[in-house]
Amino acid sequence: MPVMIRNNEATELCVTKGQEAVVVGWDACDGPYGRQILETLFVKLVNPPKSVQLADLPTDVIPLTKLTSSIQCKAKSDQLLQIKRQQIPILLNFAMTDYASQGKTRATNVVDLGYCRDHQSYYTALSRSSSAAGTALIQDFSERKITGGISGWLRQEFRELNVLNEVTQLQYERCLPSGIFGPLRNPVVRAYYVWIKTLRDDRTWHSLLQYKAGEQKIKAVESDATWDVDMFNALREATRKNGTCVPLKREAAEGVEVPRPAVKIARMETSSNSSGPRGLIWDCQDYSCAYDSLFTVLYNIWTDAPMLWSARFDNVSEYLSILSAGFHLVRNESIAIEVA
Repeated sequence: MPVMIRNNEATELCVTKGQEAVVVGWDACDGPYGRQILETLFVKLVNPPKSVQLADLPTDVIPLTKLTSSIQCKAKSDQLLQIKRQQIPILLNFAMTDYASQGKTRATNVVDLGYCRDHQSYYTALSRSSSAAGTALIQDFSERKITGGISGWLRQEFRELNVLNEVTQLQYERCLPSGIFGPLRNPVVRAYYVWIKTLRDDRTWHSLLQYKAGEQKIKAVESDATWDVDMFNALREATRKNGTCVPLKREAAEGVEVPRPAVKIARMETSSNSSGPRGLIWDCQDYSCAYDSLFTVLYNIWTDAPMLWSARFDNVSEYLSILSAGFHLVRNESIAIEVA
């Protein structure tokens, strides 16, 4: 049976979310009501990045165990019930969506384009093939999605990305007037167009993105969270209290002085029960950045031989020396560490 692993069980063993595998065996035990309950599932990884060899198991065969998750349910009486479920994190993998297929390569790629929404979906599904001979279309599809021209919203998206690219370059070169650069997209794009007026144009853009005669470049200011920083922050705070997240994209008020974001606080997980590498905790208010991956790698290297790596970190950089001192606090006192 083909399956897809849905949890980062052991990244160093290629047991990651999205990895494909096939079932080769399992262990079960007797549960309530005389029914068998799955304990361990043995799967063979399909085309892993590297071969995996575990003791007493064939090459690329790994065991998967149950994870516990909590689910809140509401009864007809409106009573909230907390239910815990144990399940091995896999899905049947006879087929997958275009989104899930990203990054994969198929020698035999059977594609159903009939329900793809747009040309981007067509591209994603078809480009998984390693050859035209290995591609099979199982039904007809709409030509208009790949011959009808670029949509208006996508054209505008590419235009704004070009503008933001120019704004970023000018900001880096210190040629951008104050008051243009900011955290929200709409005010930045509008302020840029107001500034340049006829000084610059879009002749270097692709012909399909260039403005036609009579097209309006400058947007009218609207009263919503995509233009006003205060409204956006209020919306983000409200959604945070409700347990949801607001994407930090495309927003900020024109002419508003925006303070620098607060230093990010990340905590190093100290639980000894974790089955995977310790790392930094993510949340919807302060997503991890590229440096967090580095900190996680350094921390897991350091835990193997703290004395050895503390000395090496001291010799490399004062910042790594400070970081290793923080690692000692995490390990010896089991406290959270703030990583700026």
